[in-house]
Amino acid sequence: MTNRSHHDFQLEAALPFIEQLDDDAQSSLNSSTPRHTNSSVHLDLHRMGHKEHDSDRFGSLETLVTRRSDPFFKANWRVSTLLKFLVVPAGLVPLLVSALLLWAHQKHWYITGPPLIYTSAHRGAIQVVVQILSHILGALQIYVICNLIAFSVRINLVRKSMSLKYLKLFSALVSHQFDFSLPKFLFFQLALFNLFNFAPSALWAGSITPITATFNLTGTMAIAHFGQDSARSWAAAPLDSKNCSTKINTLGTFSNCPGMNTPNRLLASISTASTPTGAIRNSTKNDNTQFAYIGRSYGMGSSVGLVPLTSSPLVENYTYTEYGYNSSVTCIYNSSSTWSRRLQRPGAAKNGIPGIFYAIGYLPNSNLSIAPPFYSIVGWGDQDIFAYQSECIMGRFLYAFTAGQRYSPLERMQCEVSFTPCKYDVVVSPPGKNITVTPAAQCGGADVFDVDPTGRLKCKLVGEISWLPRVATSLYSSMVGDAFMSNINNTGLQGVDGVVLDSNETALLAVGVSLTAAIDDAFAALSSSQVITYPTTNVPVSMTIRVLHFGDAWAIYSVLTLSAFILLITVEEAVRTRFWAELPLFDFVDVKSCILGAALGSGTIVKSTVANLGSDVWLGDGAEPRLDEIKVRLKMGGTGMSLASEANRNSGVKF
Repeated sequence: MTNRSHHDFQLEAALPFIEQLDDDAQSSLNSSTPRHTNSSVHLDLHRMGHKEHDSDRFGSLETLVTRRSDPFFKANWRVSTLLKFLVVPAGLVPLLVSALLLWAHQKHWYITGPPLIYTSAHRGAIQVVVQILSHILGALQIYVICNLIAFSVRINLVRKSMSLKYLKLFSALVSHQFDFSLPKFLFFQLALFNLFNFAPSALWAGSITPITATFNLTGTMAIAHFGQDSARSWAAAPLDSKNCSTKINTLGTFSNCPGMNTPNRLLASISTASTPTGAIRNSTKNDNTQFAYIGRSYGMGSSVGLVPLTSSPLVENYTYTEYGYNSSVTCIYNSSSTWSRRLQRPGAAKNGIPGIFYAIGYLPNSNLSIAPPFYSIVGWGDQDIFAYQSECIMGRFLYAFTAGQRYSPLERMQCEVSFTPCKYDVVVSPPGKNITVTPAAQCGGADVFDVDPTGRLKCKLVGEISWLPRVATSLYSSMVGDAFMSNINNTGLQGVDGVVLDSNETALLAVGVSLTAAIDDAFAALSSSQVITYPTTNVPVSMTIRVLHFGDAWAIYSVLTLSAFILLITVEEAVRTRFWAELPLFDFVDVKSCILGAALGSGTIVKSTVANLGSDVWLGDGAEPRLDEIKVRLKMGGTGMSLASEANRNSGVKF
């Protein structure tokens, strides 16, 4: 075999993309003597003024071909598999996260409890975490996109030439820069791509931001049960102190005789039953739970705050049904009433001894066959005396009043209470600590459940209010009388539908409203005592709970679509390029690679520059448009990989 055929054999064994010897070896011998200037960069075609022979710069032709065929050279010019594989997990992680978010959204997977509380209380810290995570996930997707572009450009530089303007474009794309020296059309594409780079992190922020929402679910709640097992507590005869009991704990003081053991709450209800402005009355619950009723309580909602809900994380509001009575009171003046007061034993004011008065007499529904009800009151004089009595006989529930001069509007007043069984919707807002009770349907009727058909519970409620003149009287005034007078004044200030009533009408209306409010609160207090002391009954509850979920649906679908698209393009490119088998180590974005590659292929690049500029002087302007069409590619020379230029068809120069 001749030497020539031996070289041919070695060339055939070289890399597939090597098609010709490096042009530098032939071009430097034919270059002309350079000019020198003080203000410009001189394009030295003689390698810094030294005329060298090919064999000095590149070695012999045999050495050049042998180097190309060197197994070490062939095996190490490509990027390692590990570096190329990084795009796979970078594309998989966002896809898996977005798929998890979609699954959680479709399965209505929510977070409650401490995470929800922490998120609500530390919104600023949560937003910092969201921004960091969204930028990480977005950066992974941009990393994949930019690497796909970079890989494609690097492989194409091996296969064919590329003009400098497009090389600048791709360099700016991959490095996330705005290159204003690009032609307008290319700069527009660059601007759009760089703006797109902000989209993934923004979409991820919308997908992983914790959002507080509400969710409906059901549970159960314990309410008071007026059964026979506790009848001794709620069905005892009115004003029977032997069956009264009291329990005190952190939730409050609870008694089955609220009129005797916790009268202050009832006195407050009587005095504030009407508002001076006519606004809806709000009243606090008779315990330490700090819940308040908006409007009338009807005696419902007693177990709120006292018993836990089942299946209840952080509840926004809940609704349940409770049965009770809608009490209403009408009052008149009964001039023939026999309920009155009389001085039983005069006092001696100088000696500090008050007088003793009897409040005594029959009511219209009293049993006349027995002695009339009575009790004693002490005071300095008749003018300060106020007393009333209740009776619940013959299916009627009556009050009769007697009063001295200080409480004259209450003298000989008679009030009757009616109870109608009713079904109520109780709506509770734990965050707002409020309770709203509303009749669920028309009260009364055979189909409405009566919590106590025997009527003993109604007698108990009416009788509890009769404890007040017995326990809330001082030597100088009657506290319960003062409470009634306070509400009379409130009613007189507000009027009725803008109409000012006369004094008697005002007093009758005000006392009726006061008694209604007091009966409602007595019912609530008695029910609370039942809940604390005796077995309860469970009722279904519809709850709206506060929950935490991640992101909006549109953002989750968007990131999932983007993640799937990026991974699909990655797989397609990996298959098309055989997992980027021809990806060179040369990186056109890396300054070091570009400088060394251009230096090794400088002969052809210099000639292309001179041809396009029409001069061998270049002022260092990278935006020079005449250089945009210079085409370069990666070639293999005696010194290894180089960035060399090919002849520009428009320049008329061949090399």
